[in-house]
Amino acid sequence: MKEDIRIVMRPVIDFEKREEDSALLVFQNETLRPILKMQHYHFKHLAIKYMPSLFTMSEELDRRIFCQNFLNKNPLITNILVGMVMGMFTENELSFFINHQSELSKRIKEMLIVRMADAS
Repeated sequence: MKEDIRIVMRPVIDFEKREEDSALLVFQNETLRPILKMQHYHFKHLAIKYMPSLFTMSEELDRRIFCQNFLNKNPLITNILVGMVMGMFTENELSFFINHQSELSKRIKEMLIVRMADAS
């Protein structure tokens, strides 16, 4: 069976997989982290457009709080960012996401906050 191009395109991220890891943690490490890494430039570009003052902040904690506040106040932007991640899911990954949408959306948002704050 041909491997899905969406998986082939993703960068490989090494992590230690343990038997006691939950299915959500495995999904986060095997699916979400590579997708966010692959889409990094796009997330940074959107951060520059919608949060230009982020890039003048010197403290990492300030940048993270700023990103968190911005995404909390702008659900449309948050939904666009989560949608960019979802667009890279395979059918099986999308089914898993739908079954755990609330928790995984929170995880994606938190990962985006860290990624965008660190990118400045």
